[in-house]
Amino acid sequence: MMRMTISLKILYLPSIIDNGIEDIVYAGLNKLDNVEIYEYPFKPLYHIDKTEQRHELFPVSPWFKQNGRDENCIYRSFDDIEFDKFDIIIVGSLNRDLLQYIPRIMKLAPDRTVYLDGGDDPFIRLILKDAALYFKREKLSSFNISTMSHYKFAWYFKKLMVDAINYGHHTFPLPPLRSLMSLTLSLNLTVIAHQFSAREEKDIDVSFILRTRSSPLRQKYERVVSNLAKEKNLNVYVKTDGLDWKSYTDIILRSKISVSLPGEGYDTYRYWEIPYYGTCMISPYLPLAIDNNFEDGFSALFFKNEDEFSTKVVKTLKSGEYDQIGKNGKLWFERHHSDVKRAEKVIYHTRDLLL
Repeated sequence: MMRMTISLKILYLPSIIDNGIEDIVYAGLNKLDNVEIYEYPFKPLYHIDKTEQRHELFPVSPWFKQNGRDENCIYRSFDDIEFDKFDIIIVGSLNRDLLQYIPRIMKLAPDRTVYLDGGDDPFIRLILKDAALYFKREKLSSFNISTMSHYKFAWYFKKLMVDAINYGHHTFPLPPLRSLMSLTLSLNLTVIAHQFSAREEKDIDVSFILRTRSSPLRQKYERVVSNLAKEKNLNVYVKTDGLDWKSYTDIILRSKISVSLPGEGYDTYRYWEIPYYGTCMISPYLPLAIDNNFEDGFSALFFKNEDEFSTKVVKTLKSGEYDQIGKNGKLWFERHHSDVKRAEKVIYHTRDLLL
């Protein structure tokens, strides 16, 4: 965990709905030492108490324990906020309910405001071109025109915008983690760990859980997995329609290898969830800038084409290496990609703002 010698006072502006970046960073910040976090507007999800099935995702902060539920949000309106009392202002997302505040924030605290954008919208970034810090869901590390054959043009145009616009050194990638399934059940990975334990014996050779409409690439590998199962007599699980969360996690836990493929974006929740559950993930190489990414053959499997996919699956199943790769992936996730690590990344990049 990052050690800070000064106390950092943060104003956090969350949206009213669950958000895979906003909620995870908030959770991690509350677990860091020497951080005081205050929020506006009030987000009920963050303040469910123990008697209402509160989960470890959002631990009750010392300030909250002292002041109680009704006073958790110390400001009753945006006009009451005393911006000069905070070291950093974090806008948790760029959802519609928060957009109303952004023009005023840019005038009141332009040099101390951090924007988290789970929507990954390049046109929003144009508006925020002078933002002190901007974290987006995906940041391309390379450009491959052939990828356009696999994705909707409108979606890929958005990715092209990322490279076409000079965002400068104040833009950083920050992948989301799934945050909420319903009003009462948190979906964050650290919570699910308490509900599902790793299986010592895995009875599914390969699983692939997908929504076929999300990309032609997924449709292609649905056929690849099915054909491989017939050729090599493998026990596979391919699911193309909805699964409840318990069934979804149970399938991953039972799998020796589980497939993660891009859908409407390169980054997917399964890219993080499969390693977290201690299962060996296989994924195509992604053209994304990912700090401390998983390593091929050590904490995950990566492939370039259909032949390499099939070869690595068969080889890994035959050797039994999937077990150690799955364990390494889980440890790597916990070491580099937990809610605390994401929060530490945000704080780390704010260091220049505090000088």
